[in-house]
Amino acid sequence: MPVMELTVSTPALLFSTIFLSMIAFTNRFLTLSSLTRGLHEKFCVNPDTVYVAQIQNLHRRLILIRNVRILSDMENNWATAVLDYFRYVPDIPATRTI
Repeated sequence: MPVMELTVSTPALLFSTIFLSMIAFTNRFLTLSSLTRGLHEKFCVNPDTVYVAQIQNLHRRLILIRNVRILSDMENNWATAVLDYFRYVPDIPATRTI
């Protein structure tokens, strides 16, 4: 069975990737939201089934982005908890085998 080593640097490396992915998905979310609003305004002026299909597609994509953001937040909480564990438990070795 492989041994997993969890060092202090492991969650520290996750912080930068977590925040970069959250920024990227926030920008995507804002862009898709503005597209959805624009299509809704066009639909109100000229009701057409093409707009409905596009709005439904964008809605599905927004739900996926929201779920990815939730998972990123959960990962951030995990990384914070691990860093706090290493910071406030002074008598553990630098590397622990789990």
